[in-house]
Amino acid sequence: MKTVRITSSSHTDPVVVRVPGSKSVANRALMIAALTAGESVISNLPDGDDTEAMLAALTLLGVSVDHISDSTVRIRGPVRPPNESVVNAQLAGTTSRFLLAMCCFSEHPITITGEAPLLARPVKELAQALRSIGFTVSPQSSSTLPLTVSCPSDMNAIASDVTLRGDISSQFISALMMIGPLLTKGLQIHIEGDLVSRSYVEMTAAVMSTFGASVAIEGNLIVISPKQYVSTDVVVEPDFSSAAFPIVASLLSGRVVRLPHLARAQIQGDAQILKIVQAMGAQVDVKKDDIVITPNIDREIHPISLNMSDCSDLVPVVAVLASFANGVSELTGIGFITAKESNRLDDVVAELQKTGAELEVIEDGLRIQPATVRHGNVLGTHHDHRLAMSMALLGLRIPSIEIEDPHVVTKSWPSYWTSMKPFFSSRPPRRSTVAFDVDKTLTTRDCVVPFFIRSIGLTAFVRHCVRHLLPVTRFVMRRDRDGLKEFAVKLVFAGRSVQEIEQIGEDFASHVTQHWMRKDTCAMLKWHQENGDDIVFVTASLEPYMQPMAKAMGVATVICSAMENDGDTYSGGLVGGNCRGDEKARRLTNWLQGRLLDYAYGDSAGDDEMLAMACMPIRVGRRDISPSQLIQ
Repeated sequence: MKTVRITSSSHTDPVVVRVPGSKSVANRALMIAALTAGESVISNLPDGDDTEAMLAALTLLGVSVDHISDSTVRIRGPVRPPNESVVNAQLAGTTSRFLLAMCCFSEHPITITGEAPLLARPVKELAQALRSIGFTVSPQSSSTLPLTVSCPSDMNAIASDVTLRGDISSQFISALMMIGPLLTKGLQIHIEGDLVSRSYVEMTAAVMSTFGASVAIEGNLIVISPKQYVSTDVVVEPDFSSAAFPIVASLLSGRVVRLPHLARAQIQGDAQILKIVQAMGAQVDVKKDDIVITPNIDREIHPISLNMSDCSDLVPVVAVLASFANGVSELTGIGFITAKESNRLDDVVAELQKTGAELEVIEDGLRIQPATVRHGNVLGTHHDHRLAMSMALLGLRIPSIEIEDPHVVTKSWPSYWTSMKPFFSSRPPRRSTVAFDVDKTLTTRDCVVPFFIRSIGLTAFVRHCVRHLLPVTRFVMRRDRDGLKEFAVKLVFAGRSVQEIEQIGEDFASHVTQHWMRKDTCAMLKWHQENGDDIVFVTASLEPYMQPMAKAMGVATVICSAMENDGDTYSGGLVGGNCRGDEKARRLTNWLQGRLLDYAYGDSAGDDEMLAMACMPIRVGRRDISPSQLIQ
């Protein structure tokens, strides 16, 4: 399993950390924009997995998503699913819950599913609520995803009242709220008991109001009037949940930290982190749009007793801070966080205890006591981005802290490790193994067909295509890329001189490396080379040009599609078949010889098996990538 070792910086100068936009605000704005007839521009989007999952789902559901820049999209609603669809929310809990409600307006059955950890998270109360007002949600007996939803034939029959417990996930309540304006009679949500995470419900109401909705929260009653949303532009405010990590790092390291533009954030309950660190010994100043944190000069941490039901996402990072306090701390009102990305109560306790911390789960919360001796350990993240980011902060005061599965931070803050580099470094404790696909991963285009053309000339290549149109069409219709490639290799190279084709390959490789290389992934290759990593090219590209390309790029090992020959001429076959999919994974496994694969870079379905092997898979696509997205 991939781990990184945390090493605290020896610097004491002030730090500036820029945090991403709020994924909570972003996903609400994206969903509402998709339910709105018209064009909305959403900017300052975070680049985490949850946001990407939402954008991918909206595209699948027929929403026009135009990427203006890396952090800005133009959304043209409303949702128009073309037919019966399956939407994979991956690991995104918020996305899956919101989609479950949104897709209830589809005339076609829409199935919401996800990856294994998401399928274990309960959605029973949301499914029951949607059924109770008249939508179809099946299967009836299931309390988890996958679930299939659709609308009734008569939308006027949808009820306008629903009752939910207040101690369930606020995402269920928010999902229902956001579809409320589109119901004929609006929606009244009755809350039984205390409403936990009220701040997230209020955030939902605020974003809805931006799009023209009328929402009233009166005690335990939420009233949404029937009123169509109006398209608008939204700038996603900076994320206080993410800002909590550099804020707490300030107290643990004794360094002043400035967070640009954070003071612009107005609707997030996790802004409570400012009051929390003030109570624990920090000074908080607002300087124009920035927040500046100044820790105690002696780095002493005061204990705290606090009900965190309205800011439960802060529990892991506050627990880490409280574990260094000079007295007993109690964090209460958080019994419901056992069903987050991980069981955050038990898992926080288990991981902190590994470092000598003294804490226990109490009724509805945690009790954290001072510990005299702390020590390093390998800490698990339990598929939870907030645990990874929180536990890393222990390394600011405890040597030899290692974090497993550091890539989980991509859920909300892919550049976390780089952004926090002023506080600590986070490097793998051993030499990393790295696999690169080549065509359209390191290059800007596919190189196989151009190499065919270079080898026989354009006229001959076109003649072959016309002459063999029927078998080529059959391969294409069957989506048999391996068969098509083997057929083409035989046509182009059977009986050709090995020496001649190798010379063509060298010339072609020189052309590719000079004119067809992606800047971002080649920069990543250089970064791995500078780190001394063990690198291999694993590609379906053909050996005659791959070997000289790899040599020119400083990579010694190449696994690729090799052509059979008798020493002097090619026979037209491929040794072991086309190097993609399962065959690529098999050859890569042989090269690894029992080692883990740390990083893998690929762009297409033929790379899926290779990417699935890696601790940190990087799928190359629309956005450029850089070392800031990886462990530094």
